[in-house]
Amino acid sequence: MRVMKVIGWPLEVGGHIMSSYSLTKEMQHNGIEYILISPNGQFAYMFKGKAYKHVISKSLLKRIPFNLMLLPTLIKSANKYKVQLIHAMDFKSLYPCYLASSYLKIPLVFTVAGGRVPYRPIPKSCVVIVFSKELNNGMEIKYPELLKPIQLIKERIDTQLFTSAYPKNCHPGLPFKLIIAMRMEESKRPWLEYAMKEIENLSKEEIDFEFILAGDGPIKDELKRKASDINKLTHKNYFRFLGAVSDPKKMAEIYQTSDVVIGHGRGVLEGMACKKPAVVLGPGKGATLVEGKTVEKICEYNFSGRHILRYPETIKPLSKILLELHNDVTLRDQLSVFSRSYIEKEYDLETGAKKIVNIYAENRQNSKCDKTSFAIFWFLKAMLVRIFTSKWPLNS
Repeated sequence: MRVMKVIGWPLEVGGHIMSSYSLTKEMQHNGIEYILISPNGQFAYMFKGKAYKHVISKSLLKRIPFNLMLLPTLIKSANKYKVQLIHAMDFKSLYPCYLASSYLKIPLVFTVAGGRVPYRPIPKSCVVIVFSKELNNGMEIKYPELLKPIQLIKERIDTQLFTSAYPKNCHPGLPFKLIIAMRMEESKRPWLEYAMKEIENLSKEEIDFEFILAGDGPIKDELKRKASDINKLTHKNYFRFLGAVSDPKKMAEIYQTSDVVIGHGRGVLEGMACKKPAVVLGPGKGATLVEGKTVEKICEYNFSGRHILRYPETIKPLSKILLELHNDVTLRDQLSVFSRSYIEKEYDLETGAKKIVNIYAENRQNSKCDKTSFAIFWFLKAMLVRIFTSKWPLNS
């Protein structure tokens, strides 16, 4: 089957792009040929050989409705490569894909990868895939008009790439290594600032550790200044900044040589796949150790940290969790086994890819596309919703 996958964001390092890449790679083993349409980015080279063709489009970088300039590219590429299904990977790509789908009479699948439950019109004829229970449950309430049930597919971690290379977490004679992989941009500030504050608290304990930060972005220099202040205060060098790591193999090696993975989202899942104890940060406050009694609460909210708003009993200061893990080697060993086992059972990429292939096959056979006139009318009505409410972000 030949599928046109459309990603609205540049192919840069991040959970959404990594999930798209992993699923693209795995689904080719299941007989899927992809035509990838997206803005360019430093991660684009990883898709080479994973997509039948990569068509670069800057139109997706424009705001609605100007991103509809993508329509000629979608239609031309679909006809040229005889596309049988369109898969919009985010809201930035949904509306051009919907109009192209109705014009070409090709079924449309749409993925809402993460974040809070959205409030943006979704065509009722398309099939919706979500990655978390939070989205599944919330969207079933907010979008009762959808003709087909929302599909929950959370399995998206490559357990062959992200795997354990070391039999134990502790490395005698080396510092206790802590890793956080996160884009250093304004939207991530609450998590990063809280982590830095708690690392400062941990520095007051009599332990030898190293805090490794993988990522890049506009607030990186600010974080470096904060790290320098802590180092001067303690007369030690606790911090190591790696910058952006665009190679998944390199990222796996970094996880493998660490003792504990900290953060939220896909980075925590990848670290757990590498057989590491994990700590999920809340948005600006508190942290939760990933273990048997907390993992389902964390999973419900896609490892985003939003679980702490509903389950405050899971919250502990990050510094206290890390000190406990440092002092208890047996606990670290137990959690390392738990982490790997949980990812293999709940997040293995092969399972998720097979589920999506089945969704493709079913919708090729049974999906009915909206008429072009109806799709245009629906889109204009959706634009009125955007104009007269404040519930659509301007850059969506």
